Amino acid sequence: MPKRGEELTKIEKERASELHRKAIIINALTGCHGWLSPWREFGRKRAYNLIERGLEGGCTANSLTLGGNTIGEAALQISMWDDIMATIPDKAKKIIKARDIEEAKKEGKTGYIINFQNTSALEGKLSAIDLFYKLGLRIMQLTYQRAELVGDGCGSRRSKTAGLTDFGVDVVERMNKLRMVVDLSHVGYATTMEAIEISKQPPCFTHINCHGTYGFRFMRGKSDEELKAMADRGGVAGMTAIARFIREEGDLEGATIEHFLDHVDYAVNLIGVDHVGLGLDINEGITPEEYYGVHNQTYEARFQPDPTSHTRRRHPFEHYYVFGLDSISKIGVITEGLVARGYSDDEILKILGGNWLRYFKYVWGE
Repeated sequence: MPKRGEELTKIEKERASELHRKAIIINALTGCHGWLSPWREFGRKRAYNLIERGLEGGCTANSLTLGGNTIGEAALQISMWDDIMATIPDKAKKIIKARDIEEAKKEGKTGYIINFQNTSALEGKLSAIDLFYKLGLRIMQLTYQRAELVGDGCGSRRSKTAGLTDFGVDVVERMNKLRMVVDLSHVGYATTMEAIEISKQPPCFTHINCHGTYGFRFMRGKSDEELKAMADRGGVAGMTAIARFIREEGDLEGATIEHFLDHVDYAVNLIGVDHVGLGLDINEGITPEEYYGVHNQTYEARFQPDPTSHTRRRHPFEHYYVFGLDSISKIGVITEGLVARGYSDDEILKILGGNWLRYFKYVWGE
């Protein structure tokens, strides 16, 4: 099985470069949140930056988080994002079907897939799912951290016991009918397991890490049981590049590419290489000032750990992402790492994006 690698030889580096060039690379989660609001000028610049960094990194498609708390707000975000992307048709391509990803590769563009990271924008209305589908929404996560109308998130105190609500069951059924991806990344254990059981299409985890890698049960990771259940249905799990999700010391000490690859190895050994991909959850271009502002904490407070609770410990901005993997422009370090660990060409192409492409073809259609 793949192991930690030494420094790559010249031949190995050339192999990694060639694999990266030929691969269809899919990042199943790119965050943007408030600092990428398309209707603000700085958001427009940030949107262009996201596309440029994707092109630099050879990223064929990124799944972009939009949305809001109302139908109108979310619809406006999608519309305005599309308007911005329409000004750079030579660089950006909206992904509606799986074949659009393959076309983006041929055309030398970066594709964008629209996702919501919760169901708040539905306002409790099933018909809103149809509206958002027509606007291009292709992936929807059932909950964020907390309890919502559909079920409980991973941060809910009832996450172990509270499954889907009746409305949640209806939402999954409507998403299945439309062939929209059911994402369970931030979703609590009970809601996750029930959604996997009832969904007619295979759900997925677009951006998670594995509890079992280091025995570190951070709420945003997934247990072996959840990973196996998801894979048994044919889903894919995307590994994130957020240090505090990867290792217990990540918030204060950061994480390296080796720590990230340990999660890839663990998932491959547990559920098979056909079910592992990338979901880096990198908020492209965010500055330290924006980061600390968004989280409503001062820079100094981030260095004051609370020894009684991991989830309350704070971390410096420079430790937020894996060292050397703080931008989608740097995805090449993953390719080199997979080569160093002994993965075959076919396995590397699957992890970089082939698995997501196969999965999207199955759920969305060609």
